[in-house]
Amino acid sequence: MTEKEIQLILKNQKLPKDELDDFWDNFTFLFLVTSILGISIWVNYKNYLNENINAENILFLVFGILLFVYTIWSKKNEKKLKVIKTNLNTVQNIKAIKKLCESEKWKIIEQKNSFFEIYLYTFFKARTHKLIFICNENEVLFNLRNTGSYKGRMPFNFGIDTYKENKIRKKIKNYVQHRV
Repeated sequence: MTEKEIQLILKNQKLPKDELDDFWDNFTFLFLVTSILGISIWVNYKNYLNENINAENILFLVFGILLFVYTIWSKKNEKKLKVIKTNLNTVQNIKAIKKLCESEKWKIIEQKNSFFEIYLYTFFKARTHKLIFICNENEVLFNLRNTGSYKGRMPFNFGIDTYKENKIRKKIKNYVQHRV
């Protein structure tokens, strides 16, 4: 990651395309969600023609629409950076992130200047998330994305990502407050 690319990320507040944006990795889940929506529309259309509309089919349609909209919304917003305000300069923020990675035993895959790329693993050594940190003056920006599996990748994890983001946010604030 060059300094020019980092500045572009900071300007857009969004990560560029990477290996997690591969079409086939994202296709499986999107195909499943689109199929659920299509089947629910087809079932409701057939029941409408037979004048046999019931609540279960309408709920299935509403579920399909909500799941489809949430998937598209999640995919659109998954690369946005979250900001944590600090009172530290860039060098102090970098030291805090390095100390956090060291204490959490996170392996830094790439580090260039103020950019950190980290993969999070389970205790079974399975890769689960990609974590990006960008240290800036008076702020640390981060992004956490689900990496998926060999069967595909969802842009959300039904609350697990939010829980991990909140946990990481608290740890960063803790390290920054202690000016490690």
